[in-house]
Amino acid sequence: MNPTPRKFPQDKFTFSDICSIRTINHLAYILGESKKELRAVAENKNAYYKPFIKPGKKGRKIDNPTGKLKHFQSTIQARLLSKSPLPKSMYGGVPKRNTKLNASIHLRKSVLLKLDIKDCFPNTTYRKIYKAYRNHFSYSHQVATILSKLSTYEGHVPQGATLSSTLVNIILIPFCLKLESYSDKNGLVPSVWVDDIAISGIRPEKHIQEIINLLYKYGYSVRTKKIQVLRKHHPQIVTGITTNTKLGVPKKNRAKYYKNIHDKNIYKTKTKGVYTYIRHINPNQAKPYADQSKKVR
Repeated sequence: MNPTPRKFPQDKFTFSDICSIRTINHLAYILGESKKELRAVAENKNAYYKPFIKPGKKGRKIDNPTGKLKHFQSTIQARLLSKSPLPKSMYGGVPKRNTKLNASIHLRKSVLLKLDIKDCFPNTTYRKIYKAYRNHFSYSHQVATILSKLSTYEGHVPQGATLSSTLVNIILIPFCLKLESYSDKNGLVPSVWVDDIAISGIRPEKHIQEIINLLYKYGYSVRTKKIQVLRKHHPQIVTGITTNTKLGVPKKNRAKYYKNIHDKNIYKTKTKGVYTYIRHINPNQAKPYADQSKKVR
């Protein structure tokens, strides 16, 4: 079992309190960790990763940090990264923001544009992370270097680490601020869920190239084959939630849930969790499953 970050007055620090760290001693104090151990783990970080392939159609690789490195990453997330303010258009990996809130801002829009950032985690490189620690947090070279080492695996942000989504968010702050400004001028509503971009309004498809160019300026690209322009007569789905006329769980997802209720091989706690999720998104959609859910133990 990995230890949780120790409780220190540092836990109550604000963003301004944790900016401009100039020395490793100061960093160790803020993190509540040993300077010697921070350096040792940073220099031998690869030994703490135990990658595996997550089962599924595509078999996604999870880098899986372990031991002291995992603990340090959780502490960096809690005491440094989580203190950073984020743009209003960011929803993924942001406290008090969730998929329902993200979908709600696109409710009953005439057109929904969806773009996917190509290879977002592999393209969130050591260089980008180092620059974020240097420029966004105003850390010294030595502090930014050790943090970048602790925050990366094989030259990029690791898949499956607690700090990864927040690091991506912080690096995408300049893009999101520009996207918000551009959208305001053109009557559009944007939201970003880590590597998924949704923009709704009147004819957002006219602005596809401008948005692609803006993203490219900050070192990312989109999967052109996955660009979607969804009009009212098609299901408009944002982070797994339909937004055409009311928020809801897509019909095929509800059908799968109903099938799983009666499958003895499906862990029943999971089916109850899905029912709770459906009720959270749209209570009316959950009513037909209420009786079946009560039978699940």
